Amino acid sequence: FAPSDGFLVVFDLTRKAKRSFKLLRSFGEAIMAAKGVTSLAELPIVLVGQREDLIEKRKIKAGEAIAFAKEW
Repeated sequence: FAPSDGFLVVFDLTRKAKRSFKLLRSFGEAIMAAKGVTSLAELPIVLVGQREDLIEKRKIKAGEAIAFAKEW
């Protein structure tokens, strides 16, 4: 992470929100530690939900993803 200027973080919309968001929080903590910052807001990050086309398998709703992104 250290030489990176920005991050593209991709998560699976067909996994349960609780699990996906827990993994993303853990990943975010690792990024902050490597970059020596106290908030992800200090870094350029794009958060992308993949598998949006699998509507029948989707477990994370758009509102949940947006709320998480704002919190994260």
